[in-house]
Amino acid sequence: MDMYRGAIGSGQPVLLADTPTIWPYVHVDDCAAGLIAMKLIRRSAKDISLIFKSMDAEFFKRAEGDVHFPCDQGHEISKLVADAIKSAERVESPVNVIARVPDKFGEEPVARFTLVLSLKKKS
Repeated sequence: MDMYRGAIGSGQPVLLADTPTIWPYVHVDDCAAGLIAMKLIRRSAKDISLIFKSMDAEFFKRAEGDVHFPCDQGHEISKLVADAIKSAERVESPVNVIARVPDKFGEEPVARFTLVLSLKKKS
Protein backbone atom coordinates (compact mmCIF):
# COMPACT_ATOMS: atom_id res chain seq x y z
CA MET A 1 0.00 0.00 0.00
CA ASP A 2 2.85 2.41 0.74
CA MET A 3 3.99 1.99 -2.87
CA TYR A 4 0.62 3.27 -4.08
CA ARG A 5 0.57 6.18 -1.64
CA GLY A 6 4.05 7.17 -2.76
CA ALA A 7 3.03 6.99 -6.40
CA ILE A 8 -0.12 9.02 -5.80
CA GLY A 9 1.74 11.68 -3.84
CA SER A 10 4.39 11.99 -6.53
CA GLY A 11 1.82 12.30 -9.32
CA GLN A 12 3.01 9.06 -10.91
CA PRO A 13 0.44 6.74 -12.48
CA VAL A 14 -0.83 3.85 -10.39
CA LEU A 15 -1.06 0.35 -11.86
CA LEU A 16 -4.67 -0.72 -11.32
CA ALA A 17 -4.45 -4.38 -12.34
CA ASP A 18 -1.96 -6.96 -13.55
CA THR A 19 -3.76 -7.25 -16.89
CA PRO A 20 -5.61 -3.97 -17.43
CA THR A 21 -8.37 -4.01 -20.02
CA ILE A 22 -8.72 -0.30 -20.82
CA TRP A 23 -5.40 1.36 -20.06
CA PRO A 24 -2.53 0.25 -17.88
CA TYR A 25 -2.06 3.33 -15.74
CA VAL A 26 -4.47 5.86 -14.30
CA HIS A 27 -3.91 8.88 -12.08
CA VAL A 28 -6.30 8.72 -9.16
CA ASP A 29 -7.25 12.39 -9.47
CA ASP A 30 -8.11 11.75 -13.15
CA CYS A 31 -10.48 9.01 -12.02
CA ALA A 32 -12.29 11.27 -9.58
CA ALA A 33 -13.05 13.83 -12.28
CA GLY A 34 -13.21 11.51 -15.28
CA LEU A 35 -15.58 8.88 -13.91
CA ILE A 36 -18.36 11.43 -13.51
CA ALA A 37 -17.92 12.54 -17.14
CA MET A 38 -17.61 8.96 -18.41
CA LYS A 39 -20.82 7.92 -16.66
CA LEU A 40 -22.71 10.91 -18.09
CA ILE A 41 -21.31 10.29 -21.58
CA ARG A 42 -22.31 6.62 -21.42
CA ARG A 43 -25.79 7.59 -20.22
CA SER A 44 -26.15 10.01 -23.16
CA ALA A 45 -25.41 7.19 -25.67
CA LYS A 46 -23.42 9.71 -27.75
CA ASP A 47 -19.92 9.17 -29.10
CA ILE A 48 -17.92 11.78 -27.17
CA SER A 49 -14.15 11.83 -26.73
CA LEU A 50 -12.80 12.77 -23.30
CA ILE A 51 -9.31 14.04 -22.59
CA PHE A 52 -7.63 15.99 -19.85
CA LYS A 53 -6.00 18.95 -21.56
CA SER A 54 -3.89 19.99 -18.59
CA MET A 55 -3.38 19.42 -14.89
CA ASP A 56 -2.12 21.60 -12.07
CA ALA A 57 -1.28 20.16 -8.66
CA GLU A 58 -0.57 21.72 -5.27
CA PHE A 59 0.66 19.53 -2.42
CA PHE A 60 0.21 20.82 1.12
CA LYS A 61 0.99 17.86 3.38
CA ARG A 62 2.35 14.36 3.14
CA ALA A 63 -0.58 12.03 2.40
CA GLU A 64 0.03 9.37 5.04
CA GLY A 65 -3.10 7.26 5.28
CA ASP A 66 -6.11 6.45 3.13
CA VAL A 67 -6.50 9.34 0.69
CA HIS A 68 -9.94 10.41 -0.52
CA PHE A 69 -10.21 12.21 -3.89
CA PRO A 70 -13.74 13.68 -4.08
CA CYS A 71 -14.97 15.76 -6.99
CA ASP A 72 -18.13 17.75 -6.25
CA GLN A 73 -18.60 19.36 -9.67
CA GLY A 74 -21.14 16.90 -11.05
CA HIS A 75 -23.52 19.65 -12.19
CA GLU A 76 -20.78 21.50 -14.07
CA ILE A 77 -19.57 18.29 -15.71
CA SER A 78 -23.15 17.40 -16.66
CA LYS A 79 -23.53 20.81 -18.33
CA LEU A 80 -20.22 20.30 -20.15
CA VAL A 81 -21.42 16.94 -21.52
CA ALA A 82 -24.68 18.58 -22.66
CA ASP A 83 -22.69 21.37 -24.33
CA ALA A 84 -20.49 18.79 -26.10
CA ILE A 85 -23.58 17.02 -27.45
CA LYS A 86 -24.97 20.29 -28.85
CA SER A 87 -21.71 21.62 -30.28
CA ALA A 88 -19.43 20.46 -33.07
CA GLU A 89 -16.56 22.17 -31.26
CA ARG A 90 -14.47 20.95 -28.35
CA VAL A 91 -15.74 22.21 -24.98
CA GLU A 92 -13.57 22.56 -21.88
CA SER A 93 -13.93 23.27 -18.19
CA PRO A 94 -11.61 23.19 -15.18
CA VAL A 95 -12.46 20.50 -12.64
CA ASN A 96 -11.15 20.54 -9.07
CA VAL A 97 -10.27 17.49 -7.00
CA ILE A 98 -9.29 17.97 -3.36
CA ALA A 99 -7.27 15.17 -1.74
CA ARG A 100 -7.94 14.55 1.95
CA VAL A 101 -6.81 12.05 4.58
CA PRO A 102 -9.87 12.07 6.89
CA ASP A 103 -8.42 9.76 9.55
CA LYS A 104 -5.42 12.02 10.08
CA PHE A 105 -6.43 15.54 8.98
CA GLY A 106 -10.24 15.53 8.81
CA GLU A 107 -11.48 17.88 6.10
CA GLU A 108 -8.15 19.68 5.73
CA PRO A 109 -6.78 19.19 2.19
CA VAL A 110 -3.44 17.49 1.64
CA ALA A 111 -3.43 18.33 -2.08
CA ARG A 112 -5.49 20.14 -4.70
CA PHE A 113 -5.66 19.19 -8.38
CA THR A 114 -7.16 21.26 -11.16
CA LEU A 115 -7.68 19.37 -14.40
CA VAL A 116 -9.04 20.85 -17.61
CA LEU A 117 -11.63 18.40 -18.85
CA SER A 118 -12.04 18.59 -22.62
CA LEU A 119 -14.91 16.93 -24.52
CA LYS A 120 -15.81 16.71 -28.20
CA LYS A 121 -18.64 14.94 -29.95
CA LYS A 122 -17.25 12.67 -32.65
CA SER A 123 -18.66 13.21 -36.11
